[in-house]
This record gives sequence, C-alpha cells and structure tokens, in this order.
Amino acid sequence: AIPWYERAVLYAHRINNERSRKSVLLTTMRNLGLAQKHSSYLLEAQKTYQAALQMDPSNMRVIHNQEVFEEEIKMWTGSSSKLAPGLLATNIRVELITAKR
Repeated sequence: AIPWYERAVLYAHRINNERSRKSVLLTTMRNLGLAQKHSSYLLEAQKTYQAALQMDPSNMRVIHNQEVFEEEIKMWTGSSSKLAPGLLATNIRVELITAKR
C-alpha cells in the first residue's frame, strides 16, 4: 500500500491551480513533520487526505484555511505547547464542487 503522504503528493500534482497544489504539498510536509512528534495528528491528517483522495480530483477544490494556518503558526512560535485537536486536519478544507448546468 502507498503511504497516505505519498498519495497526497500524487493527488496534489493532479491539481491544476498552482497555489492550491503548493498548499497541499506544504501542508503534507508540515503534517509529516508534526506527525512524528504527535501520533494523534498523523491519524487526523491521514483521515483528511484519504477523504480528499477518494473524491474525484476533477470535481475538487482545495482551499487553504488561512485562519487555521495563522493559528497554527502562533501556537508553534508562541509559548503554548498545547495544540488544538484536529488543527492540522482542518488546515486544509476540501470541498466538492457540483457542476452548474
């Protein structure tokens, strides 16, 4: 079986929008780094990407959640060592677009 992070990278390369693609790749790398320290976040990240991969990439829009990203940066650069549950999983919000006819 292909690891979730490799599949996330493969999925990212199918995204036409460069900004969205970079966002997925950067978040994947960040999740990998943090997952090594916090195993519970690996599970959260895994769930997020598996859900994304099961959807049809042609119908997919990946939106970077800027507020969550900024919150995450504050938490890692600030004095607080606690991380909000599911923070990494919500860093990228996946939305399915239905075609307008």
